[in-house]
Amino acid sequence: MLKFLRNGVARWIRRYQSLLLVVARPISVVMYPFFEAAGQLHRIGAREMGLRRFKAAGPGVQFDSLGGHIRFEGLEVGSNVFLGAGARIWALQNVRIGNDAMFGPEVYVMDAYHRIDIVGKTIRDSGADERSPVVIGSDVWVGTRSTIMKGVEIGDGTVVGAESLVTKDLPPYVVAGGNPCRVLRKRFSDEELVRHLQLVGKGPREVAATLHARSKAFDEPCRCADCSRLSLGGNGSDSR
Repeated sequence: MLKFLRNGVARWIRRYQSLLLVVARPISVVMYPFFEAAGQLHRIGAREMGLRRFKAAGPGVQFDSLGGHIRFEGLEVGSNVFLGAGARIWALQNVRIGNDAMFGPEVYVMDAYHRIDIVGKTIRDSGADERSPVVIGSDVWVGTRSTIMKGVEIGDGTVVGAESLVTKDLPPYVVAGGNPCRVLRKRFSDEELVRHLQLVGKGPREVAATLHARSKAFDEPCRCADCSRLSLGGNGSDSR
């Protein structure tokens, strides 16, 4: 009986399809603004509900409130942060993202994995392993479909290339990429980095600490002793 009705409706639609289109088109044109407004209200409401669930969020945060999958309760974000469409952030304990950070579409961040070492239990039933916070610095750009694993710390100003798998810490102000992700080059030369940091309001100690952290990634001598030559505005002992 159900099949007979279904086939009958299908035949009726095919027979009167042209008439239905003639009637439906003007109705859809009239109703479209109302549907669009309802969609906008839904997006705004979803965004406001998401903002309330963040552990902490600064002003100007933008995120995909409908297409993303975010565990807000353990997520802390600074100001002016952009999380691209389809972001997957599993903040079971803590994921921290600094100011002015920018994510491309479909970036994954996780602070825990499934356990695989329990005898007599499936992986699905084993639950999460020990959680380890993820720290992503300020002015960081993470490219499309990159994955950041638990316990990773990404320094300020670093760029992560698209589709990278970040399993280890990355120093500040470098360009990194690959699977697994590795440091490819400096984002600025030392002189450019000093000038950049000064222009964004960093003091001599912060500038020296950033140079020191980045020099380790390239097995270079620390430039802290050259702070006076690089015009940090203080003597050597003050900049350490």
